[in-house]
Amino acid sequence: MIQITRNFINFSNIKKNNYLKIYLLYTILFNVSFIYMTSNSTNLIIVESPSKAKTLKRYLGSEYQIEASVGHIRDLPKSDLGVDVNNGFKATYVASEDKSKVIKQLKKLIKNASTLYLATDPDREGEAIAWHIK
Repeated sequence: MIQITRNFINFSNIKKNNYLKIYLLYTILFNVSFIYMTSNSTNLIIVESPSKAKTLKRYLGSEYQIEASVGHIRDLPKSDLGVDVNNGFKATYVASEDKSKVIKQLKKLIKNASTLYLATDPDREGEAIAWHIK
């Protein structure tokens, strides 16, 4: 059994070839960008890619529901500049056309979640994805 606490992983029972997987899991879980809590009883983790979601599901079990945003869900509009130059260069974002199903699914899951973990990658793209999901 693998024990994961806030700042420590007990590696005593982990085979050597699983160290990288556990390290990646630990990195994803503790580079969480935002946590949202309600009175429901579902833990929802949103990651960037379906492969990460699949891997986390194997490690975390049924206590957590893990979904993928499948990359960015909002972007600057293709028909406009997307920036209001008269208002401090404020950006205007629109939902990506090909992500309507993903957005609808994520909204439904977030509404029913007690705790939301935005566990996107710890880089500028991951930060942008988490920011748009918020």
